Amino acid sequence: MGTLADDDINDVLEEIRAFTAEFRETTQQTIDEAAKERADAAESKDEREKERRAGEHGRDWQTLQQRIDMGKTTEQDITTGVDHSPEAVAVRRVLGASLSQGRVMFAEQVNENEDEFAELQRAQAELARTMERLRELNRNL
Repeated sequence: MGTLADDDINDVLEEIRAFTAEFRETTQQTIDEAAKERADAAESKDEREKERRAGEHGRDWQTLQQRIDMGKTTEQDITTGVDHSPEAVAVRRVLGASLSQGRVMFAEQVNENEDEFAELQRAQAELARTMERLRELNRNL
């Protein structure tokens, strides 16, 4: 049977293993969710472009999407004001009207991500405390 110090070290090592496994699992979940969100965003972008080409977002977007497809403008140029075409001006006017809705959605997404990151930070802090206990036990040997 081991000494008390050996038992303490084994307990701390087991805690480290458990926290490390939890940290890895949480990290992998975050990575998986981010990958899914990127895939969903890409799919959504492709669908949105298809709808614009078909005129489902109005004639202004249909014209702008044609110009995007030809490399004459970009979505970023349209939304940031670099593109001064009448269609881009009209689209920015509409986008400005719905900006408050986008702000609300963004705030909700940030809150969701903060919860995930807070969980990761708690696991990291607990792992750091456990590592410090191990160092302390090692110094007392």
